[in-house]
Amino acid sequence: MDRRHAALALALPFLALMPAAASAGEGGEKKRAGGMNFVPVRTITGNVTRADGRRGVFTAELGIDSADPSIHERIVQYMPRLRDAYAASVQVFAASLRPDAVPNLDLLSQRLQAETDRVLGRRGARLLLGTCLVN
Repeated sequence: MDRRHAALALALPFLALMPAAASAGEGGEKKRAGGMNFVPVRTITGNVTRADGRRGVFTAELGIDSADPSIHERIVQYMPRLRDAYAASVQVFAASLRPDAVPNLDLLSQRLQAETDRVLGRRGARLLLGTCLVN
């Protein structure tokens, strides 16, 4: 008997058990990245000027965390408005960056938190700033 056939014959019983084991491990809901109170925001970008005069891109990854279910629902409903406010704020921030300076992410996070509170009409949602890159 060929070794490949023997190896396949030995592997077939284990392969038959794999779908049953995979379905047994699946629970009701899948865990979301960041927890159940976290709402990720798609990446926001803005243009920067590099030291050599060429254009570059400032990229920020964001998320919003809220323990209050009513605010969480409002975040989901207002996501297009929030993204628009974040895009405008990040574009102004990126345009003001000097080519040789490190971005002040504390200032950016304060501006984005203020936009979050303004768009939602109340406090209670916390903006979380993730990865920020200047390319």
